[in-house]
Amino acid sequence: MSDEQIIKRRLMFDGDGIGDDRRLNLLQNLVCKWANKLTERGYGKILHILSQCEAVPRRSGMIRKQKEKELRNYKEFQQISEADIADTRKSIAYMKDIQKKSQIVKQNKVKYDLLIKEIMHYPKINETKEKINNIGIDIKSMRINKSDLNKKINDLKRQFQVFTMFIQRSIEDVNEDKCQITGDWEC
Repeated sequence: MSDEQIIKRRLMFDGDGIGDDRRLNLLQNLVCKWANKLTERGYGKILHILSQCEAVPRRSGMIRKQKEKELRNYKEFQQISEADIADTRKSIAYMKDIQKKSQIVKQNKVKYDLLIKEIMHYPKINETKEKINNIGIDIKSMRINKSDLNKKINDLKRQFQVFTMFIQRSIEDVNEDKCQITGDWEC
C-alpha cells in the first residue's frame, strides 16, 4: 500500500483529522471501565465523549458547507477577476491603439507645421497670380515693342542701304567729275 492510500484511509477513519479515532478508543475504554464499575461519574464521561463524537460530524458538515460556500465565492471572484482582467487587457489594447494614433497625429502635426512654415516663405497665390499676369502683360508689351523695333530697324536698314548707295553714287559722281575736270579718263 502506498503512503497516499494509507493517508487516505487514516483520514477516512479519523474524519477531518481532529482525533475521532482517539475519542472512539477513549470511549471504548470508558465503556469497558463503566461496565465493570457502573459509576455515575463514568456514565457522565461517556455521555460527554459521545456528545463530542456526535458534534464532530455536525461541525465537519458545517465546515464543509462553509468551505463549499467559500469555494463558490472564490470561483465567482475568479470569474469576476478574469472578466475584469479581460476588460483591462481590452482597454489596454484600446489605449495602446489610441496612443499609436495620437503619435501618428502628433507626427503629422509636426510635419504639417513644418510644411506651413515652408509654405509661408513663398508668396500667396493671389500675389503670385498677379505677378504672373503682370509679367505676361510685360511680355506682350515687350513683344509689341520688339516688333516695333524690328520694323524701325528694318526701316533704318533700308535707309542705311539707300544712304550707302547714295554715298557710293556720290563718290562715283565726284570721281567722275574729278576725272572730267582733270581730263584724266583713266580714273
